[in-house]
Amino acid sequence: MTFADDTAVERVGPRCFAAELHERWSSLVGIHGGYTAAIVVRAMQAAVDDPSRALRSFATQFAAVPRPGPAQVEVTVERAGRSMTTTSARLLQEGRVLQVAHAVSSPPWPGLSYDDHVRPPGADPGGTPVFVPPGGVAHFQNAEVRLDPEVVPFGGGDEAWVAAWLRPLAAHS
Repeated sequence: MTFADDTAVERVGPRCFAAELHERWSSLVGIHGGYTAAIVVRAMQAAVDDPSRALRSFATQFAAVPRPGPAQVEVTVERAGRSMTTTSARLLQEGRVLQVAHAVSSPPWPGLSYDDHVRPPGADPGGTPVFVPPGGVAHFQNAEVRLDPEVVPFGGGDEAWVAAWLRPLAAHS
């Protein structure tokens, strides 16, 4: 399965989407929050239903721990103006609110773009893959993580900084 498959939502009503929270995205307690956030984003994008308006900002709060199984995402388009759409969403399981989110979608705007540490395309990141023992935290089985060999955690540097490259193990679409 791809990440796109694992985060797919299906419209089941005017404001409601169904999703399946897969066991393979389990964390130490329940389902990983980044994974559920991706599902909520997918539902919000489907509710906006305008490819020219990409997600520009997203904020979420986790209210309760999700478990593997079916879930619903209720999305409200709060306002759709000339240049911006504002949405809110709630992730629910068995009628219980697990996550509340807000997002803004809009066409592209000119502005600054930067990244402090960019790996050149196709370059080997070096370093050693982070080892995850079999039977460990399930969501770590979905990606390869390599720590940047130039940034050593607890290395006594002036900044508290860790850098890594993350690559999904399955193809994504």
